[in-house]
Amino acid sequence: MADLFITTDTGPMHLAAAAGCKVVALFGPTAPWRTGPYGPGNVVVRAGIDCSPCYRRECDIGMRCMKEISVDDVLEKIPM
Repeated sequence: MADLFITTDTGPMHLAAAAGCKVVALFGPTAPWRTGPYGPGNVVVRAGIDCSPCYRRECDIGMRCMKEISVDDVLEKIPM
């Protein structure tokens, strides 16, 4: 019954998208073109650094792909 779900690349992201909730998904080490979120009204936020996506759980450079996503980056992607 939510209007918007802000999440990372997780199972709940897929559930929210499947239920028709608008999703703003933060992606770092994974690839949105490979794992969603799929459907209209869903958007992806990425830092866009060169090593992303790497699909690694541990990072030699401190997870910059996630840490460089700012609050403003997320707010700009919220569908109105």
